[in-house]
Amino acid sequence: MSVSDRGEATPVKTNSSSVLIIPIYTAAIFLSAALLFAVQPMFTKMVLPRLGGSPSVWSVAMVFFPRAIVFARSVQCFYRLPLLRAVR
Repeated sequence: MSVSDRGEATPVKTNSSSVLIIPIYTAAIFLSAALLFAVQPMFTKMVLPRLGGSPSVWSVAMVFFPRAIVFARSVQCFYRLPLLRAVR
């Protein structure tokens, strides 16, 4: 009975560059999120006087950014589904 017949996992050879990929991607994602949420209040503060300056304008602007991100991600996933099905 060989190792492949028993269903055991075989060790994967990795080099130093592939080991660093996950931490680099993780850092990039958190940095982009931090920058986005740092720019969000600055942009809202800039737009606030032009749109009337009421507290409701601030609230709508602060809610708009996360909703726009979720919408963009869902559209991206929606258009990617046919491509993923074609690969399978």
